[in-house]
Amino acid sequence: MSDAVAAARLLMRRHRQELSLVPIPVAFVHHVYGVVAHRSAVDQEIQEARQSGELRMYFINSGKADRLVSLEADYRALVSRLADDLQASNKLSEAMALRRFRDRVLPRCTALSISDEELTRLLASNPTKPARQREERASEAAIRADDQAAAAPQGLLRKSPRTILCEAELLVRRVDVFEANSYWITMPGLGRLVKPMKRGRKALVETFDKKKNKEMLERDIFQLVSMQRRKRKRRRTDRDYGRDLDAGTAGPGAAAGVSMQTTKLAKATEALGLEFHIKDAVQAGLLQTVPTGMGMLLKLTPLATEVSAQRPDAAPRSASSHLASFRSVNRRR
Repeated sequence: MSDAVAAARLLMRRHRQELSLVPIPVAFVHHVYGVVAHRSAVDQEIQEARQSGELRMYFINSGKADRLVSLEADYRALVSRLADDLQASNKLSEAMALRRFRDRVLPRCTALSISDEELTRLLASNPTKPARQREERASEAAIRADDQAAAAPQGLLRKSPRTILCEAELLVRRVDVFEANSYWITMPGLGRLVKPMKRGRKALVETFDKKKNKEMLERDIFQLVSMQRRKRKRRRTDRDYGRDLDAGTAGPGAAAGVSMQTTKLAKATEALGLEFHIKDAVQAGLLQTVPTGMGMLLKLTPLATEVSAQRPDAAPRSASSHLASFRSVNRRR
């Protein structure tokens, strides 16, 4: 096992609780850079792991074109569980579409996205394993028997496989101009991870940006956020919190007069945790760490200006909203 893959597996276990919005363990590629110093080696080893079918990579539009990786086996097991749930609900054609995606598309497509033409071609191809062919023939026979039992008329319109995959949040239509007829390969819950991540990054950068030297001790920011969360539980107002800071209860080195920004930071980092956001900002190059006698000093970097300029709610659309636009495009056709 390569160093990059070992680091990715370690991060999947370490951040499973913070990234529980997605159904399988994932890790950010830029977090792997923080564990394995040689970026070129990380990129090469992850690419080799993708080509060999060990890892799968996903794109998320978090403002910095972040990438996630998961184990390929975990992703295929997820697709199998979704297909089993559909079959248990007597949605046989939908379950078969997901199994075809698992058996025909995933083994042959290791890219982050897939074109509409290639998706159609792969879905119509033969499965890579003979056992999968027998399973598909049994599924098709069950669907025909179900149609006959329900006296389904000939020519009954069914959902297309791509529509089923979009509804299952396994595909999301790309909205960039040059790849309009392509889909990102994704998973349920991945879009819901982006919004708290962007808000936490933006609030963290703004907190440092409001400081005179754009720097802060790590222990002070943890203390301020922890205090704010305790006071929120006691339903204190921001004005009361400001008086407590002025009275010196915030601890050495903590600045007064930042209660409003601290309140915003505490709320924005609640979903994923402040520790995760600080590590993410450091490994994304937004914050720089400087060891000092008083503890670790965090300093804002020039790269953080891009994050600060983004709108707080400018997260990408969820898979359901992409599906709505996909249907509207099909209606216009």
